[in-house]
Amino acid sequence: MEPGDRFGRLMAVAPADSGRWVLLCDCGLLTTATPVGLETRTECADCERKSDAKRAEEAAKLDREALLSTPYAQSLPHQREAHRIYQAALRSGALVRPERCERCDSDSRVAGHHEDYRRPLDVVWLCHYCHNQRHLELRSIEIARLRREEAATC
Repeated sequence: MEPGDRFGRLMAVAPADSGRWVLLCDCGLLTTATPVGLETRTECADCERKSDAKRAEEAAKLDREALLSTPYAQSLPHQREAHRIYQAALRSGALVRPERCERCDSDSRVAGHHEDYRRPLDVVWLCHYCHNQRHLELRSIEIARLRREEAATC
């Protein structure tokens, strides 16, 4: 290795101790590495963290896009829009997540449950268990309604 040699975003500056080299990253930070370590390393640790975070963010975005492109998700645009508005309100601080479940007073993390998707900021704050229970109750109510309608048409 010679001063000035490049390894991705890293440029060799000078030899250090124990076979290591001082390297200058394109971002301006100095780091050290062995020639063997440079076979797999092409940027400083700070740039590597930023690159990893960017790749993870891009992968999550692709996952979200794939999830939203499913036929089920496309059949529920009003629910998707309500969730989008709800999430934006949480991020902006217009909607504040309380510390406790409104149903059982548990101090575990709560989520907003929409009783009516036409009112996206009108949510009931429920813990995971109570949120699942509420959805089971709503399914039972819907099944009972469908059975009554079916019985009325017979």
